[in-house]
Amino acid sequence: MEKKTKRNSLFKFLCLVLILFSLIGCSQKAGEEEPNDELTADPTSESEPIRYLIPEDKREEYRSLWNEKHNINSDYIGQVFFESGLINEPVVFYPNNERYLHLDFYTKEYNLYGTVFEDFNTRYDSQNTVIYGHVVNEIYDPEGVIRFTPLKNLVDQENYEDNKTVYLLLENELREYVIAAVFHVELYEENGLQYPEPNLVYYYADYDKAYFQKYMYEIKNVQFYDTGVECNYEDKFLTLQTCVIRTPEKREIVLCKLINTFYYE
Repeated sequence: MEKKTKRNSLFKFLCLVLILFSLIGCSQKAGEEEPNDELTADPTSESEPIRYLIPEDKREEYRSLWNEKHNINSDYIGQVFFESGLINEPVVFYPNNERYLHLDFYTKEYNLYGTVFEDFNTRYDSQNTVIYGHVVNEIYDPEGVIRFTPLKNLVDQENYEDNKTVYLLLENELREYVIAAVFHVELYEENGLQYPEPNLVYYYADYDKAYFQKYMYEIKNVQFYDTGVECNYEDKFLTLQTCVIRTPEKREIVLCKLINTFYYE
């Protein structure tokens, strides 16, 4: 009986030792893994955004352009331009969307075609940056080059490939976009104001996830062609908006997806 009791006691002791060793091992693993992830995280890993430098041969040109335009008009925030040269316009920002509708960028005097301007509700860190520009009737602009008039060319798929890359030059960075969709939005009038269809509100600065999914679904139903560019909620966008000639109840929307950001340093 005494031998049996000793044997049981020894067995319990050995079990307790094994349990303690296994617990120590687990606590060491947990203690090692968590700090390790933080301390050895590589700031240049794929999970982190990559900072590209503006090409050296372009830095002085872009800096000079921005400074020159800002000296002319202090409301200047940047330049929107296509790689193809389809559009190259100064962009202004003002705390309302009326000031530059018919105000000249250079003279600050009345100009029927106004100045290209950023929606006052959107800013650089918005999910969606919205920029407006006039379209001009061919009678007054036979070459179709004033303000956002050239955007009408993007309605035809044959013009997409040569004009799909868009840039937004800001004071300290250059953003590169690819056109994701081109479509028309029908407007309806309420209390003397025009609004887009409920599921095609293109001018929100930020979208909640549910609405974004509805918006993307609706775009697929109205876009002129499939660009093959996939848009996700985590993406950032540039929206270019202009009128449709002889169709005042419509707007042309060019939705662009941010693909690269370049910095000076």
